[in-house]
Amino acid sequence: MSPEERQLLTGLFDRIRGAANAARDQEAEALIQDATRAQPYAPYFLAQTVLVQDQALRAANDRLQELEGKVKDLESQAASGPRSGGFLSGLGSLFGSSAPPPRAPAPPPGNRWNQPPPPPQGGWQQPRKATLRPVRCQGHGAARVQALVAGF
Repeated sequence: MSPEERQLLTGLFDRIRGAANAARDQEAEALIQDATRAQPYAPYFLAQTVLVQDQALRAANDRLQELEGKVKDLESQAASGPRSGGFLSGLGSLFGSSAPPPRAPAPPPGNRWNQPPPPPQGGWQQPRKATLRPVRCQGHGAARVQALVAGF
């Protein structure tokens, strides 16, 4: 285990420890305890799954932030930049008209893209940045998991 993997596992169990006093469904808890007794290796794979999914969510969130930034940049460029005419824009001057071509109306203020994101709800917080090594998956569905993770 690398130092980074140790840190990720320690962080995961610190988060779990922080939720120790949260209300739990007794029936679900009993089922989990029974399954863990029957499959003592389950916590290993569950921890691995949680860490892989956390990394995938972070990557998806980073990509979303990047794309939202690009949309914002493009919107501001479109709103402030001069518009050059299209293919037929020069025809007016050929026929004696000097009026510029009509511009498309600007989007109304306060549309959803110009508003800041709502504040986070509940106890969720922005995840910490971490770089993970690829996880070697084995067993049923491993190829599917690896293919899904590779997409992030």
